[in-house]
Amino acid sequence: RAQVSLEQIVGSALNMMAADAALLRPLIGPAQLEVRDSTVPGAGFGLFAKEDIEPFVVLGEYVGTRTNYRELGEKIRRVGHDNLHAFGLGPDAVMDPTDDAGCLQSDRTPLAFTNEPSPEGSFNVLAMYSTPTGGPRAVYFVTSCHVTSGSELFLCYGYEFTREYAIAEPDPAGDAALRSAICAKHPALRPDFPLLDEVNATPGPAPELYDAGERSREEGDASLPEVGTEEWRNDLSDVTLPVPVYDSDSD
Repeated sequence: RAQVSLEQIVGSALNMMAADAALLRPLIGPAQLEVRDSTVPGAGFGLFAKEDIEPFVVLGEYVGTRTNYRELGEKIRRVGHDNLHAFGLGPDAVMDPTDDAGCLQSDRTPLAFTNEPSPEGSFNVLAMYSTPTGGPRAVYFVTSCHVTSGSELFLCYGYEFTREYAIAEPDPAGDAALRSAICAKHPALRPDFPLLDEVNATPGPAPELYDAGERSREEGDASLPEVGTEEWRNDLSDVTLPVPVYDSDSD
């Protein structure tokens, strides 16, 4: 009978643990990033590469507070709509990277400063989801091509909404092929964007964001979008915040 050593047992267990971890969380980096003035006019701050970064490198997780659209609506009414950088995680689930006052913390949320490119620019980052069984959903930013040191990082916030500003033309089909290739390297990530259940979900009733007096003072008779609707997501897409420079490794 073949003898199995303790070293072999431990090695096998470690390999199984590594495989399980790869399905829960993708490998982060290497990538050094910094936040500074964006190259996009009017965009405020942006996220930049401090070194050359290879294609298909996971820059980090989009972190913050996991909440729902109703709670986010209450926060919007309290701190103001334009101060938030929320990212949808699925039906009635959203990641809010701002603190209780609606401000970004530059040492915690550098990915929240990633902009969309101007029409003459190009995309070099993709947002991708992770939906581990038994674990929380998460969104990660991944380079879609080689990024040279000093370049600003750009991604598409979403394909289906109309912006009030001009950006480079997205390529959903090309992005889908890139996402499939990225998933081969990072099996914890999902190729669908947005998630299919997010696309098919119908948001429930949402609270009013402003009372009648606030509505008449701020927008006259114009109605504000309900939280969680596609119109609301569109309105949230163009946001900037003044923050101090962030300068450290991404992970």
